[in-house]
Amino acid sequence: MDAESLRDDLLLVSGNLDLKEGGLAVHLGKENKRRTVYSFVSRRKMEADFALFDFPNPNNTSEQRNATNVPPQRLYFMNNEWVITQAKSVAARLKGDDSQRVDAAYRLLFQRMPSTPEKKLGLAFVAGKDEKTWSEYTQVLLTSNEFQFVD
Repeated sequence: MDAESLRDDLLLVSGNLDLKEGGLAVHLGKENKRRTVYSFVSRRKMEADFALFDFPNPNNTSEQRNATNVPPQRLYFMNNEWVITQAKSVAARLKGDDSQRVDAAYRLLFQRMPSTPEKKLGLAFVAGKDEKTWSEYTQVLLTSNEFQFVD
């Protein structure tokens, strides 16, 4: 998935995406929740997050984007404060008991129910734990290939 889609998807599943259409370009600060298509792109200083996910250089024409899958991208999902905030928001959207919440996480993030092994692993991870553990669980799911790549 390209950088813009990945950012928009994180905002969407967290419930934080501002769906307002049109208007002026806005800078991509942490508080900006509009779709990335409405963001300001500087030719002098590209967003580091975008560069990490193969955003094309705005000074060059690009008929096709590079697509890489490198360790720093995974580290970004594991350590970036903005991603952690989105994971907390996803966890807050999951309602019910542990089993229902695991099901809801898979429906929200992957549009499917978890397999039996996935559900067992999820329940073992969150069993008897607090909301911080749920945030960590949703962050793990957001880091997965299934969330980040379209087959």
